[in-house]
Amino acid sequence: MALGAELRRLGKHSAIYGLGGLVSRILAVLLLPLYTRYLSPSDYGKVETLIALSTVIGIVLRMGIHAAFFRFYFDSPAPEHRRLVLRTSFWFTMAMATAGMVAGLILSGTIADLLFGSPDDSELVMASFVGLWAGMNYEQLTSLFRVEE
Repeated sequence: MALGAELRRLGKHSAIYGLGGLVSRILAVLLLPLYTRYLSPSDYGKVETLIALSTVIGIVLRMGIHAAFFRFYFDSPAPEHRRLVLRTSFWFTMAMATAGMVAGLILSGTIADLLFGSPDDSELVMASFVGLWAGMNYEQLTSLFRVEE
């Protein structure tokens, strides 16, 4: 493939992935007045604590499947092998994300009590685990899009 065509392809994909990140950041800025109106400083702290917790739990639940997916997907040019890697990665991610979400929903009161000293914020904990589930599955889907190009 010619260098010019490769550069156009690179530019197109960079724009697509960059646009997604840009849109999410613009939305975050636009929603800031809503956040400041309804959330107190302690609420911001709770949200940030749950984001950090979700990040750590997500790393543990993924067990490196994201990197393994890319490594083994390109390990073989055979379509059957690639489908097997794709299915394994997809179902592993779905199972681990669902297990994490269910555990988080069941233990939300306990987690809220441990983190915030009261089970009153269990709904916030539940929301963070649902977000973790969605984030893990979204990452898997974007990985699929990346390898299919």
